[in-house]
Amino acid sequence: MTQTDQNDSPHLPALLTGREEYQARLAVILPPSVTGTTDSANPGAGALAFTMMYVGAIGDVHPIRPSTAYWMGESLAMRREDSIRTGYYLAAMRSEKAVLQFCQSMGFERGETWYAQHTREPLRDQTLRSWMDHGVVRVDESVKTTSPKARYTFAPEFAKLLDPALVGEELNEAIKAWQNEAFGPVALSRVDEVRRKAKGEAGVSVHLPDGTVRQLSTGESSWILKGVIEKFCPRVMLEPRVLFISQSEEKARPEDIAFLKKIKMPLDAAKLLPDCLIVDLAKERGHFWFIEAVATDGPITEARKKEFIKWASKGGLPIDKCRFLTAFEGRGYGPAKVALPKLANHSHSWYLDEPAMVLTWDSLPDSPESPPSA
Repeated sequence: MTQTDQNDSPHLPALLTGREEYQARLAVILPPSVTGTTDSANPGAGALAFTMMYVGAIGDVHPIRPSTAYWMGESLAMRREDSIRTGYYLAAMRSEKAVLQFCQSMGFERGETWYAQHTREPLRDQTLRSWMDHGVVRVDESVKTTSPKARYTFAPEFAKLLDPALVGEELNEAIKAWQNEAFGPVALSRVDEVRRKAKGEAGVSVHLPDGTVRQLSTGESSWILKGVIEKFCPRVMLEPRVLFISQSEEKARPEDIAFLKKIKMPLDAAKLLPDCLIVDLAKERGHFWFIEAVATDGPITEARKKEFIKWASKGGLPIDKCRFLTAFEGRGYGPAKVALPKLANHSHSWYLDEPAMVLTWDSLPDSPESPPSA
């Protein structure tokens, strides 16, 4: 990969209106549920994408370094002439002083920069790293990370998605095609969840194990709970029955309250209830699953677990029949990361974007049953 000199100035791509529009498009192409981080489509990512398109850093041509984005200014970004864009690139490959001198020579001030000085690491170590992981950028591996030389360009197929002429259904289809090529099975499952949620339903319909359909309120926790009932239960329970669902708008339905009273586990709405209680009716199981669907906070901690056990014991349910599950949207999301150290002992965590997997926080045996083989 080589930097383009002044005699080699390719046609520069058309630009979206500004860094905010680049961020918005990145959020559709690289949603956090897929990348596992907001760094792939945060304001800094939008500014970086704008800068890369501004200088034409595409397909090994006009490679940039993080400082190319850090030295971009408000007034400069408004100047869209090819001569200004190419001149900025050449100046930015030298120094910030050269950038200032170039702007002055063209009769305008650079304007307020988008970043503070000496903050290159977040773009390089977070946004660019995420983009590299998902095939968004090409990297000249012959240039060391610590080198001041430029090494990053957009992959051509990705850059096409940032074309302002690509809009509406044509844009949606192009994004879908790129995602199908760039992402693996798990990531594509996450994309599918994002698309389903984007349909803007008034509520979330969940199919219960008994064949009935229940309407949940709109919100991320409802999508997580839907996943638990429709995807988790069939994998771990032989004969699941949803005993009750508790949401902020409706703590519990009258029929759920009546049934729990019938089985000697009456609800006390003033108490801290789980989001859902499911029993495996199979004779060889008989497990009661206490479930929390966490969109922001509220995992099953040791304290919450003790409250659930206390409630269960009043109805004569032994502790060995109790199971505890905290469900999240994904392992890479903030709520899941924050909750991990808080999860109760002998409990499980499940993730909507990886429905075939479960994490168990349990004790190791005091000693191995038999010594390891040589």
